[in-house]
Amino acid sequence: GGSWSAGVGGGDYGGGGHIIITGGKLTAHGGSNSGGAGIGGSDGYSALEINISGGIVNASGGGNSPGIGGGGSWSTTGSGGRSGAITISGGQVTAQPGNGCLNAIGNANKAGSTSSNDYIRLGWSDAANDYINVAGNYASSTVSFSKAFAIESTSTLATVDNIASAMIRPAGLVNIQSDIENGTVEASKDVCNFFVGDRLVTLTVTPAEQYQLDNISVTRVHDGSTPQGISSLKRAGEAIPLTKIDDSTYSFEMPMWRLVHHSRRTFPPQSTGLMLTATATRCVTTSWGNPWDATTAAS
Repeated sequence: GGSWSAGVGGGDYGGGGHIIITGGKLTAHGGSNSGGAGIGGSDGYSALEINISGGIVNASGGGNSPGIGGGGSWSTTGSGGRSGAITISGGQVTAQPGNGCLNAIGNANKAGSTSSNDYIRLGWSDAANDYINVAGNYASSTVSFSKAFAIESTSTLATVDNIASAMIRPAGLVNIQSDIENGTVEASKDVCNFFVGDRLVTLTVTPAEQYQLDNISVTRVHDGSTPQGISSLKRAGEAIPLTKIDDSTYSFEMPMWRLVHHSRRTFPPQSTGLMLTATATRCVTTSWGNPWDATTAAS
């Protein structure tokens, strides 16, 4: 960018406008004076809306500006630009603030009053290759994740409290449903960092006394919601194959895509002589007229 301009976005004394990056390779530097963001607003002006969904993006701020976001002010008493609405949903993104700025993505130093329209939302689309790498802070009204990330080369879940000056990589989460009855299921890990190939998950099942495992299932959910359905008829989600190691131990490989849920449920103890006839959708007693659901909503 020119002396006060963003590399991509606002010209001298201009806001960032609507910026959409979907692919390719982009290197953007803010102005050489105290003013523009690498991508976003120019000197003292806010970014309006920035969407990055792919490509290799390297953004560095000039002077008092972040790599991506609002432009910094040249004046020590002036207000910097706000983050605007920043969505990163894919790509290999690197952001470096200017020498006078603490924030790599979001508000410039001494940003003006915040707005409910300002946010930073982080996600990914390519589990094997995407990352976000910053040399500074994230700063906006809200910072949130649309998908899970892990800190580079670890199984530590990325949160708003640990992502400053860090590289984050796509990850998968193992969520055990909270309504499991008459026993427990434990997972060998909660977070799988796809970059380090940490995808094998072992499940250990411990039924309560006088109970035995009826079934166990793992479901991949494409939109992050809880699996839904009854009696093995799923309305949301995709079954993931399980490998039985022994009667109480199973394993599966985390798919490289979004969230994973699993759960199991048992039959209650049955009275002597009471027969149960299993079907594909229900388990019906021969002596009672009311059917009893044998599976969970996640089956």
